[in-house]
Amino acid sequence: MRSVRADGCWVTRHQAMTALLCLAVLASLGCDRRTSSDGDEEILVFAAASLRDALSTIGSDFERATPETGVRFSFAGSNALAQQLIAAPRADVYFSASEAWMDRVEQAGAIDPESRRALLSNQLVVVVRHDSTLRLSHVCELLNADIAHVALGDPAAVPAGIYARTYLEQTNCPVVGNAWEALRPKCVSTPDVRAALAHAEASRRVAAFVYRTDATVSRRVRIALAVSPSEGPQIVYPVALVEGHTGVVQQRFLDYLQTPAASRVFEHHGFVAIRPDTALR
Repeated sequence: MRSVRADGCWVTRHQAMTALLCLAVLASLGCDRRTSSDGDEEILVFAAASLRDALSTIGSDFERATPETGVRFSFAGSNALAQQLIAAPRADVYFSASEAWMDRVEQAGAIDPESRRALLSNQLVVVVRHDSTLRLSHVCELLNADIAHVALGDPAAVPAGIYARTYLEQTNCPVVGNAWEALRPKCVSTPDVRAALAHAEASRRVAAFVYRTDATVSRRVRIALAVSPSEGPQIVYPVALVEGHTGVVQQRFLDYLQTPAASRVFEHHGFVAIRPDTALR
């Protein structure tokens, strides 16, 4: 399987094997145009792990509004999903947490570029377990805190990890200098942002870089530090139809994602809806 670069880093062997496994699962689903058991048409959405809760609700709402169409989701790291689409574009919609990975899929000819939309934004935060006493006024305090590990998505491939690494590389700590180099010995790489969240849920000695939306869905963590949007990287979630899957049903679902009803669900889960007139910094 062909390797894919993410911000100058090669995808790991583990991630490549994960993508191959997922492809095998997809192959068992049958042809590209899927139908549910009662004959209704069904679409498959590849979506970033951080979208799980919001999209599960939106998918149910869409099915109620369009009872002849079913929606299935495959949630994983945007990088793993992108690799699957580049190898075999068998999904209908790709909803990424990274413009860079969407760019790679577009360059591979696996999405319809005319359908691409920048739909959501998010915020990077550091979380700790709910019963931790840790309070952070600056990320450099993680160096001296009673924290054994800092969990984050694979900083070479997973969008949340790439965003965290970018932020840390742009931050200097007193005495030690670059925050990324100083914290790297403590860092634990995970296959997606929800796995990083799980590490923080499991131990009071683990902090994790996740999205604000991930922090809001877990009662087992609390936010110790929120990265100011002016200091952190711009986080954008683009969505597009997969090439060859641009029919009426797929377009209807893409349109639904941009409705006020869907925006309310996204915002309820902590996302910021990017409207056409919104200026991105």
